[in-house]
Amino acid sequence: MLLSYGFPFFFFFFFFFWRYYCRFCWKGQMPVRKRQRRDTVFTEAGAVDEIEEKDKNVMVRLVDEKGVLTGAQLLLPVTATPKQLDELLCSMLDESARGTPYAFFIDGDQVHDSVRDSLFRRQQEAFVDKMMKEGRRFRQQDVSKLEFELPEETVVDIQFKPQAKFMVRPVTRCTGALEGHSEAVLVVTFSPDGEALASGGGDKEIRIWDVYTLTPTEELKAHTSWVQVLSWAPDGKHLVSGSKDGTIIIWSHDGMYGNFKGKRHKAHSSYLSHISWEPLHRNIDCNRFVSASKDTTLKVWHNVTGVQFSLSGHQACVTCVKWGGEGFIYSSSQDRTRHCVG
Repeated sequence: MLLSYGFPFFFFFFFFFWRYYCRFCWKGQMPVRKRQRRDTVFTEAGAVDEIEEKDKNVMVRLVDEKGVLTGAQLLLPVTATPKQLDELLCSMLDESARGTPYAFFIDGDQVHDSVRDSLFRRQQEAFVDKMMKEGRRFRQQDVSKLEFELPEETVVDIQFKPQAKFMVRPVTRCTGALEGHSEAVLVVTFSPDGEALASGGGDKEIRIWDVYTLTPTEELKAHTSWVQVLSWAPDGKHLVSGSKDGTIIIWSHDGMYGNFKGKRHKAHSSYLSHISWEPLHRNIDCNRFVSASKDTTLKVWHNVTGVQFSLSGHQACVTCVKWGGEGFIYSSSQDRTRHCVG
């Protein structure tokens, strides 16, 4: 009875063992888990895509800003980077033009990472334009799903433009020393035309310097405390000074940075921290500016009529104020906030 039940069990066990052995061991490989097989397929597919990407080439021409061809047409890999393009271009240029950094553009789009990325962006933009012209609806996902294709044109023009070369030269000597203040100099500022320099300090004086002769042309003694802030109007016709006692003086001159005349105003209850003029393109008369103070307030001024209105909101010293190009006034404070007033 036991033998009759054991023989079928032994037969089925031997059958499955033999099938397993023939399937894997004879081929010299061990069984692989299903997930492991899937990962292997994905890895191999990615490797194939990478190989195919490296094998893609595009015919290009390097042209300057005027469209003049430099050298002959070249067959380049789409993975070429700006650094590689720069090295290639330098090998084609004269000795005098070498060493200058260049930027590269395809249809006005700068090549930042590789030629492929610029061509792919152009392909995506063309897809969006086509869909919009045909009045067809599309989603951002449709654009993301696009696959890179080589351009239809046989030759792609890559324009190169020389970039500015910034070099720092070591300071080897002092060209001049401006002596005159009897106390520490706290602030200096150039006039908009660069012909005059204003300085202020702990001696309560403002000095106007000729930058060509390095000599003072005016000594302005009107403040009763340290001069901490100086700011020229955008047209250079006025100079505003602010002191530790919260006083500002609006100075005007004869147009040659001489004969300065000042108008005093008690501006703030604490020291001035910053002054900013309204931009020239928004106020051609250059007659308004804003002042900031430790007393947490901002004040907008007219250089003839005086203060126009005050701005509050900060809870601590206002450290900086800027009058923006779109008409907004931006301020920052030690209370860790920034305000924008329009």
